[in-house]
Amino acid sequence: MGRNLDTAFLTDFGLAKTVGTGSRYTRTGQTLGTPGFLSPEQARGDLASLGPATDVWSLGCVLHAMLTGQIPFAGESPAAAVAAALFSEPPRLRAMRPDAPRDLDLVVRACLRKQPARRARSAAAVRDDLDRVLRGEAPAALPRWRPRAALAGLALLLAGGGAAAGLSAMRAAPPAQGSRANPGIPAQGITIGQREARAEALVARAREVRTADPRQAAGLVGDALAMFPGRHDWRVERGLFLCMAGEGIAACQEWESVPEGAPEAGLSRLYMGLEAIGRRQNIAALLPYLQTAARGPHREGLLAAAIASAWIRDFVQARRFLEGLQGWEVSVLRGLVEGMDPAGDPRVAARELDAVVAEGFRPAWVHNNRGVARGKLGDFAGAEADYTEAIRLKPDDADYRFNRGSSRDERGDSAGGLADLDEALRLRPGFVAALVHRCLARRTAGDLDGALRDGDEAIRLDPKIPEAWTARAHAKADAGDKAGAIADYEEVLRVHPGDPEAVMNLGVTRLQAGDPAGAERDLTASLALKPGWAKAHQARATARHQQGDVQGALADARAALASEPDMAEAHLSLALALEQLGQLREAEAAYERCLVIKPDLKIAGEIREWLAGVREKIARGR
Repeated sequence: MGRNLDTAFLTDFGLAKTVGTGSRYTRTGQTLGTPGFLSPEQARGDLASLGPATDVWSLGCVLHAMLTGQIPFAGESPAAAVAAALFSEPPRLRAMRPDAPRDLDLVVRACLRKQPARRARSAAAVRDDLDRVLRGEAPAALPRWRPRAALAGLALLLAGGGAAAGLSAMRAAPPAQGSRANPGIPAQGITIGQREARAEALVARAREVRTADPRQAAGLVGDALAMFPGRHDWRVERGLFLCMAGEGIAACQEWESVPEGAPEAGLSRLYMGLEAIGRRQNIAALLPYLQTAARGPHREGLLAAAIASAWIRDFVQARRFLEGLQGWEVSVLRGLVEGMDPAGDPRVAARELDAVVAEGFRPAWVHNNRGVARGKLGDFAGAEADYTEAIRLKPDDADYRFNRGSSRDERGDSAGGLADLDEALRLRPGFVAALVHRCLARRTAGDLDGALRDGDEAIRLDPKIPEAWTARAHAKADAGDKAGAIADYEEVLRVHPGDPEAVMNLGVTRLQAGDPAGAERDLTASLALKPGWAKAHQARATARHQQGDVQGALADARAALASEPDMAEAHLSLALALEQLGQLREAEAAYERCLVIKPDLKIAGEIREWLAGVREKIARGR
């Protein structure tokens, strides 16, 4: 072949490509590479910031892995690894390799600083400083480093670094005496290097406690910012901790203080939009900020566009913007989109928000939105747990109280539901949705006067809400005011024409008022709007039975059972019709089935008498 076969060659094959994709090229902004080695600017998709400093970051990751046997930024998933690169500090070498020279630790950490401009100038500069550490000299290419006495044996460490894998990671030193945030270092007379080390230690400690105590984490980062107010990456992070602590307004103020021209401006504005839409607040005032984010790196631009699309309820477009993206912000948005979209999938919403909580991002509104998704799935215990956590984080939020109260009432805890709804209305007087639900809860608890007062007030505040008219109509019907209930249901249909439930409720109320013909007319109309509706078929069976149409009642009872085989009331209608038609054996079985399904029916005693009468007829006919 004419080549020297004794020479070894190392070939870079680049990134693997899937055969048959039809393209040799990657999409704009597509993240490529091993997640554990991605720099923060790569993880954010900030193409404008890529350069030699990005390679220095990767060199630092390689050095760390060679010395310890572990990559500095790892996670159970690619998204977790990316989040670690964005928000976590690497473990110190000396915590994993106590025999490592202190200056070697500084060389590696200088490669892994979050801001590209603060890393080592180049790979050559890192090489020269590694040579200096080997010679026992202080690093020279990094002026922020303080000279230290170097230990010998760097070459041995590089050769046998894997043996140290598995040792415990660094823990932040406890504060001693001195300043408020880190009393161990005097506030005056310290070098720039000491101040920087102190500030970075505060931020590292904040990241350790962010999940358990986000308020403390925000305070620690605030102390670091007091020393280095230009560290806008810390400012963005402090906003996240404030958001997790339930201080959404303070978080947005922190993010807004990042200057427009700073590299972190787009990310800070993006988080302002995320906070607003997570709380279901009006984000119209934030649209200019989202435009700033949209002009930023590809990933930030797509996320900002997704937030704006979700706000105008273009959920299809919002999903398109999120396609192919990863990270906790993406999971938050996917969960919110599925929860906000009436046709969304609550299973997807719950799963995505589960991932967000697992990543440690747990502001109150994430728990609240996951509670809504769990409630839609019938997991009322899980929903209540989420609402309770949201209330713990932000006890003065009326929406969280309202959601927990509604959930408690729906699962039968009337007292707990009423207590939460009372508190929601104390926090936000005139909260119409809470008035409507308290009307329903008071009706369930038998407080019809209170239910009627809440219904009256809800309608006074907003007469265009059909649920308010419906709730008051239910209470009026229970209080014996059938004419008033009919008038309220008719108003629902005026405000919201074609509502099948309102038409059915109107028919049921006419039936209770002694108008079976009018009831049959309304129930037939409701079935035209919602064919096969078991509840409407059952009510119409009763109306037809009262008018002597036994065959019609029989047909409706069977239609109801075709949709809901365990509807006790339909079995009762079936039994009554069969008995009148002389089909006694079938009537006996229908009565028995009704009592098995609902032995505590109010008229269970009468049903047992009717069943005994059928059995007597059967015995006489033998």
